[in-house]
Amino acid sequence: MSHDRPGPPGQPPGAVRGDGRKRTGFLVGAVAVLVAAAAGGYVLLAGTDAGSSEAGAGRYELTAPPTVLGGSYRKAGSSGADGGLSDAGLRDLAERGVRGAKAVGGRYTAGSSAGRKALTFSGVYGTVEDPEKVVDGMFAELRRTSARGSGGVRLLGVPQVFTPAGFDEGVMKCQRAEFRPGPDDRDADRAGKDTAGPRGFANPVCIWGDHSTVVTVGHSDAGATAGGEQVSLDTVAGLAAKLRADVRVEAGR
Repeated sequence: MSHDRPGPPGQPPGAVRGDGRKRTGFLVGAVAVLVAAAAGGYVLLAGTDAGSSEAGAGRYELTAPPTVLGGSYRKAGSSGADGGLSDAGLRDLAERGVRGAKAVGGRYTAGSSAGRKALTFSGVYGTVEDPEKVVDGMFAELRRTSARGSGGVRLLGVPQVFTPAGFDEGVMKCQRAEFRPGPDDRDADRAGKDTAGPRGFANPVCIWGDHSTVVTVGHSDAGATAGGEQVSLDTVAGLAAKLRADVRVEAGR
């Protein structure tokens, strides 16, 4: 996990550095979403049973349209999560029960300046054998990945199941992610350099899975973070459900 100092509003707190093997572009994208969700002050950015049947398998694809949520959020450049998957990444996803995986991602913003909000997603579509198993596996992998760094991002608590309005044929789980500056940043603060800004903040990250798609969603609200408020898991789950309705389309459309 990068220990770069968080950038100005609208910029991530440092690029997520891979290990050179590109194990899976999906995981790298999911980690980037995790960072974006956690660092909301700087990056302006009892559930359904997925069941054992594969109803809807391969029926849907993912897109990254110019706007989402009724046009209130507009696409803001590349998320870095929509590239191709390496052979190792495809094998990893196949082991998780995802066949024919293709990656798609996007970052959307609403508002401006101190009140800017952002939604970021990284996902794959294909045929998913066991959606809940994949969602649980992604949270476990994100926890392991975030735990490898000192400082940076860490997951708080455990994933919780949500069934927001409009969400069906799948499972969604959300958890809070916290961003804190790394050791180098804290040393700079103690030296009296660039001490302005929050010391840490947490925002929700959600992952949904169905028999066609698996997507990680991060949300940030600069105004809420600046005011010391926490965006609820329910709120982000609801936004993720609306985002799903916009980016998940029937195959071949």
